[in-house]
Amino acid sequence: MELTLFQKETIRHQFDCFCKKVLRGEVKDYQRSMMARARHEKLFSELSDTEEKRCWIEVEDEYPSDKVPFIVSDVVIEVENHQLAGILQSLPEEKKNIVLLAYFLGMNDGEIAQTLHMVRRTVNYQRNSALQEIKKGWKNAKSNTQ
Repeated sequence: MELTLFQKETIRHQFDCFCKKVLRGEVKDYQRSMMARARHEKLFSELSDTEEKRCWIEVEDEYPSDKVPFIVSDVVIEVENHQLAGILQSLPEEKKNIVLLAYFLGMNDGEIAQTLHMVRRTVNYQRNSALQEIKKGWKNAKSNTQ
C-alpha cells in the first residue's frame, strides 16, 4: 500500500518534531551537567593563593624512569633514589638481595634465610656487612658531590 503525499508529509513533520524534542532534551541534560560541574569545580583563575598552592603541592607526577627496578626471587623492587640504587648495584648479588628483602619488603632474617636458602646467621652477617658497604658508598658519593 502506497502512502499518499499528505501522509508522507505528516510522517516527515512527526519525525521532525520527535528530533527537536530529543535535541531539546539533550540540551537540558548538557546544561544540567554543566551547572552541577560549576557547583563543584573552580577555574584556576578564581582560586585564592593558598588554594592554588595546595593544589600544586598535592600533585606529583611519577614516571617509571624515576625508579630503578631490582628483581629478587621473582619480585620486582623499585628504588626511587638513584644514588642508593647505584650503591646497591655495586654490592655483590647476595648482599644486595638481603638488603632489598630486609628493608624494602620488611622481611626478617629467618624469612630471608628461607627465601634465599641460607642460614639465618649468615643472613645477619651479610646484611650487616652490606650496610657497612652502603654507608661507605654513601659517604663517598656525598664527598664527590661537594
